[in-house]
Amino acid sequence: MASRLIKEKGIIEYIDAARYIKKKYPFVSFLHAGSNNKELDLKESYINDYFFSAVNDNIIDNLEWLDDIKLALKRCSVFVLPSYYGEGLPRTSLEAMSCGRLIITTDSVGCRETVEEGINGFCIPIKDSKALIQKFEYLINNPNKIIDMGKKSREIIEKKFDVRIVNNQIISSIKKITFS
Repeated sequence: MASRLIKEKGIIEYIDAARYIKKKYPFVSFLHAGSNNKELDLKESYINDYFFSAVNDNIIDNLEWLDDIKLALKRCSVFVLPSYYGEGLPRTSLEAMSCGRLIITTDSVGCRETVEEGINGFCIPIKDSKALIQKFEYLINNPNKIIDMGKKSREIIEKKFDVRIVNNQIISSIKKITFS
């Protein structure tokens, strides 16, 4: 997972699922990038406490803030973003797809657009750590799916989100507006 430590990014659900999975499957690793000890939003300080408790309990490996997300993506096989933040199209998910990572995210606007269900990943309901646990367990028991679905992520990013394709769509839309 890569995000700021705010509730709407789904950090609580991620930690809850990680705690459950680590008890049952201690060999599974959970990473988080995008936070540091200086980050503290007083109105949500309980999230920081909850997060750093999971770090101290060796549930989550805190990669802190990275200038290049590829460093974190090289260390993972599945990218998780259980967000209900109102993302738009999450750049971190697109970066993970371009690196050939399977995506688990929420069925919310923006996030769902990065997943073809069961093809390159899974969409789970918002605020549902049990659904996240189910997907983790499915992948633990079907590790071949991680590679196959990760390859599909790369194919999807090349077909749908390549910068040339996106730029052509933007230019086409501008022409329609300008010349109508």
